[in-house]
Amino acid sequence: MILSALSFLAGIVLVQQFPQLPSNQWLLMMTLCAGIMAWLRYWRWLFFIMGVLWAIVFALSRLADRLPEALEGFDIPVTGIVVDLPQQDERRTCFDFRVTESAQQLPSNIRLSWYFPDQSVKSGQRWSFMVKLKRPHGNLNPGGFDYKRWLFTQNVGATGYVRPSPKPVLLGRASA
Repeated sequence: MILSALSFLAGIVLVQQFPQLPSNQWLLMMTLCAGIMAWLRYWRWLFFIMGVLWAIVFALSRLADRLPEALEGFDIPVTGIVVDLPQQDERRTCFDFRVTESAQQLPSNIRLSWYFPDQSVKSGQRWSFMVKLKRPHGNLNPGGFDYKRWLFTQNVGATGYVRPSPKPVLLGRASA
């Protein structure tokens, strides 16, 4: 069992070394190989291939949940729930927002800033905002903090800010 788990882990580590993710044809071929390995009862190779497939499918699903380039810089109405504790200072409030309704296809989680808010934002509140979004990006300073990578690990598909008009509306508090 330990060798099977190590084989699965080796498949995951192999995917981390790829310069780019493989296409769907490769996924189909690897699924076919997994079927052949299961039929031949080569369990360690099966677990290795399953680790590769799991890592690729996970990465592709995470990358698919990002803001499309065509929606950058436009005002978009969204409704959703504040999902973490907001960080507040005298100028702005920053918080993670889970989108529940939108006219456009948006990522499920976005990080928003609200400059000079006239209402307090709390975790679990349901809001309706007009937002301006952009894709995650960060500075590529060697040895510095990789903000884009951190947003990826936090499953944040876009960053942006709340527009002052139309006025944001507090719709209620989500149930615990």
